[in-house]
Amino acid sequence: MARSRLNSGVRAPARPAVLLPLLVTATLAAGGCGGDDERPASTTGAGSTTTGGVATTGGAGPTTTGGAGPTTTTGAADRTARLALTCTALLNDRDRKVFQAANDASLALVSAAVRKSAGDPGEQRRSAWRNALSASRDALAADRDRLAAASDVPDWKAVLTGIQGRIDVYAARIEAAKSSTWPPTADIRAGGFPSPDREALERLGLADRDCARVGDEPGPDPRHRTFVTAAATTCTRIVDRRRVGGFEAALRTGLEVVLRVREKERVAVTDAQKDAVRAVRDEWRRTAADLRAVPTADVPDAAAWRTALRLADDRASGYDDRLQALESGDDDRIAEAFGPRSFRRVLGAPGWEFEPLGLERRDCARVQA
Repeated sequence: MARSRLNSGVRAPARPAVLLPLLVTATLAAGGCGGDDERPASTTGAGSTTTGGVATTGGAGPTTTGGAGPTTTTGAADRTARLALTCTALLNDRDRKVFQAANDASLALVSAAVRKSAGDPGEQRRSAWRNALSASRDALAADRDRLAAASDVPDWKAVLTGIQGRIDVYAARIEAAKSSTWPPTADIRAGGFPSPDREALERLGLADRDCARVGDEPGPDPRHRTFVTAAATTCTRIVDRRRVGGFEAALRTGLEVVLRVREKERVAVTDAQKDAVRAVRDEWRRTAADLRAVPTADVPDAAAWRTALRLADDRASGYDDRLQALESGDDDRIAEAFGPRSFRRVLGAPGWEFEPLGLERRDCARVQA
């Protein structure tokens, strides 16, 4: 069943991009690179190769299977990547001013209706509320139709729920603002804005991604639109490249070494372990390069973006240290590279922080593991 938010119109807070210990990060890789059954094909670049099961160059073409885990090029995977980009493009195109004006009008209308003692707010204010709500309702209807045309898969209807729910609430509040009596007789506080069915999104491989937020994300700040749209699209492609490339499987293989070191067991180094760590390193190198390519002329917080880039470089360097340790075969070096003191090096510091960049509720929040 779809969950319902409070009808205030206030967006739910984003999940914090916190710094997690490596053991947790690796085992929760699904939260950082996608862990659903359907893995989408990459949509970046002109071709793809793999190292240890992880695609190390982007591409819309087929990805082959390496040593760290299986990959897939099924129709469902292609569909997931395509639909993810559809949602990302829609949010990138959304007019934030129109969305926010309607949100503000909705809150003001409900507040005025609840405060009965304040009396009728007057036709001028009511008309302004109606106009703001109508403009957003019409824009959302266009968004809904755009998404509806993207797929006829039954679960895809869940993605439309958030938009349709907001349209329905706005329609009721527009009528309330037309009411000849005040406060309006209809309970305009009822209902709320429904969220998409999470199980349906998980079946599509789109849970906790842009497609889950098409009903409540206002769109990029117009002052920073170029940066936000470029960064959001880049992150969407990174997430889908990792899903199809076996990134999660490679992380799990590397985690086995971490666990052995933690238990003070000797690590009998295998080619599969080296391939997996190499694959994760190469993916982080690719991720760092992709993020550095994002145009930053209108970045909202240059320092926060430099930190994000440094963290990606830290991940690549940390996994390179681990690979060199495995290739050396030296027990002490392996213990140092995979032990607790390595976590800060591998994970970077002080941690991922996307809110100052306007990306906390976009796919960039999943590029962390």
